[in-house]
Amino acid sequence: MRTWEAHRGWVWASSYHPLRNVIVSTGTDGMAKVWDVATADLLAEWEPGGRAFHSVTFSPDGELLATFGYDRGIIVWRSTTEPLVAMAGYHGWVSSVAFHPDGQSW
Repeated sequence: MRTWEAHRGWVWASSYHPLRNVIVSTGTDGMAKVWDVATADLLAEWEPGGRAFHSVTFSPDGELLATFGYDRGIIVWRSTTEPLVAMAGYHGWVSSVAFHPDGQSW
C-alpha cells in the first residue's frame, strides 16, 4: 500500500485508469490530479474553473474522464484540460458518475 499527500484538504474521489498504472483524484482544494501509482509522481493537474468535483471516473478504454461537481454539472473530458461535453441543471443529489461498459455512454 502507498500513501502520499494528494490535495490540500480531503480527497473526495479517485479513479484507477483501466489500462495504465495511473489514478485521477479530486479534492476539496478544487483540483483534479493524475498520479503515477508506482512512483507517486504527479503527472498532470488542473483547476477546472473553480469547480470542486464530487465524483470522477475513467471510461473503459481510458480515453475519457467524466466528472460530477458540486455545481451539479457533469463534464466529459477528452483530456485533463479539454472539456468535450458539459451538462448542467441536475436537481437533487447525484452521488457518482459512470460510463456504460461500451464506453460510449454514461
